[in-house]
Amino acid sequence: MENNIVETGKIESEREKAETDESVDLSNTRQVYIRGIINGVFFRTGMALLGPGTVLPLYMATLTDWKWLIGLGASINLVGWFLPQIIGAKIISGMRFRLPWYRLMGVVRVLSIAIIAVLTMTLGGSHREFLLLFFLIFFTIYSVAGGLAGVAFLDIVGQSIPAVAANGIHGRGSFFGWRIFLGSVVGIPVGFLVINPILDRIAYPNNFALLFFLVTGLVAVGVLVFSTLKEIPSGGSRQTVNFSRHFANSFNLLRTDPTFLRYFITRHLLMLWNIGAPFYILLAQKEYELSPFWIGAFLASRYAGEMCFNLIWATLSDRGYNRAVLRGASVLTLIPPATVFFLIFYNIPEIVFALTFFASGAAVTGFMLGGNNYLLQHADADKRPLYIGVMNGTLGLTIFSAGVGGLIVDYAGFHVLFGLVAIIALASILSASLLWIPGGRVSG
Repeated sequence: MENNIVETGKIESEREKAETDESVDLSNTRQVYIRGIINGVFFRTGMALLGPGTVLPLYMATLTDWKWLIGLGASINLVGWFLPQIIGAKIISGMRFRLPWYRLMGVVRVLSIAIIAVLTMTLGGSHREFLLLFFLIFFTIYSVAGGLAGVAFLDIVGQSIPAVAANGIHGRGSFFGWRIFLGSVVGIPVGFLVINPILDRIAYPNNFALLFFLVTGLVAVGVLVFSTLKEIPSGGSRQTVNFSRHFANSFNLLRTDPTFLRYFITRHLLMLWNIGAPFYILLAQKEYELSPFWIGAFLASRYAGEMCFNLIWATLSDRGYNRAVLRGASVLTLIPPATVFFLIFYNIPEIVFALTFFASGAAVTGFMLGGNNYLLQHADADKRPLYIGVMNGTLGLTIFSAGVGGLIVDYAGFHVLFGLVAIIALASILSASLLWIPGGRVSG
């Protein structure tokens, strides 16, 4: 009871601050809010076409039989997004304007994915070993550029959009919620109306090349929409320090901030849970000999999970209850490995196995939306890049575990991998239950 009173009091305090803060530029807030949502829809539609848990592993399976390499390749986008952010935080820490950096990285992303499309079309027929090498190189560049841009994007959002909704000002919960919801609404038909006919009716490698070309266009539009924003100067007292001092300041947060430390552990466990993400579709391919219809259906199921649960997560987050979002998402992580064991031991039909993707989408949405907003709610403005950098940078190291997941499959089988995933899910639930209020030091 006391804990709930403290949490409610803190959220009300934040709401009052948002209502009375005269420094809030309402016009800028609306522009960041609207353009950021549109940007998210285009990027998430592009990710639906890539399908890191569906299309991408199948694409890589045409280039190599090594499961560890497939797992590593499918995780590159997440690794590239998270790992460079501790460096990106240093780069933008002395900048008054962050959009020029975002624009530059956007150009790199568009060029990289376009090159992959061309190489897939030209090398996929007879030089697949070279295509594999070039894909890994340019997809890494694409992903790292996204991570370097991501710090600037999150810092702009953190400065422009308040933590909770108040006085007609939308909060970050609804911002990330609408990005995910609208992206999911578009992502559901993408599987049936775009991916299915392309994979079914167009011969390899042109089918995958076309998907990459479509992603190129979507990413280009997404970057353009956010890049044309009229940016206000960076807030907070940003001091430029050398890299060694920057890293020392970043990791010192773990020692001096116990609230952040608990959050740090929880986010890493939830990210480690993704060790199984690329292998649900490969297990289904092995057990069912999937047709293109079911590839699209599984993708649609994932986005349906995101869309349905996003309504819950966004509502809670917009009221400042990001801790509750992380706790709820952690509970959902048990469903995918449980469904896998039903498949292994009871031979369930494809429509039941789709629950794996539905629950995965719901869980990932929760700990991405709740996780980002928990951190932005907790971090002081002058230290926000440090918090974002150390959190997301170290998450990039954790997601490398997907390659380890492939080794487990190669040498021990799917059942061992998903047994480990179930154990990680249980640890995540325990860790999330011990989270403190963002900005506070009250256990509950």
